[in-house]
Amino acid sequence: MCCTASILGLTVISLDRYTAIAHPLFYRAHSTPNKTYIAIAMTWITAFALTIPHWAYSDLHRERRHGEVGFNYAVCMESQNAWLVILKNL
Repeated sequence: MCCTASILGLTVISLDRYTAIAHPLFYRAHSTPNKTYIAIAMTWITAFALTIPHWAYSDLHRERRHGEVGFNYAVCMESQNAWLVILKNL
């Protein structure tokens, strides 16, 4: 989820900077701290909403790898779920 939020955050920052450079009068008239807080909240809400299907449809299994003692690994079996593969590639 944090990777998705980082990518979305960088996108929002890029759009903000583009607006500030390309349309400075519009930006100064319409940029407020409340709109910034809303953009940050929407970034995290969108990131959370995009990761819910991954949590819901991925199938994690604990397994012990051959030759290693005392270590368990979480193996994601998402490639077996067609809907998750399609969703992740959109």
